[in-house]
Amino acid sequence: MLKNVRTVINMDKTGRIKLPSGIMEALDIKVGDYLELIIQEGIIKLQKISQGCAVCGQVHNLHYHKNNLVCINCLWDINDSEY
Repeated sequence: MLKNVRTVINMDKTGRIKLPSGIMEALDIKVGDYLELIIQEGIIKLQKISQGCAVCGQVHNLHYHKNNLVCINCLWDINDSEY
């Protein structure tokens, strides 16, 4: 596991960044994996998602609801049942 790595990467015209292959390999990130984007105090963090929706297991369009990852479809169902 890598610790305290700093590198400079470039953002392209469409706002995409490319993670260096060595970092991807070290963190077992593969093409198609989902990453969580976290912004804390102006710092952007990326974290590999190792789980899916707490209700259905889907790994697309995940959001936090009461500290659980939930897909948007299940989130709508939860919100409808709460009101």
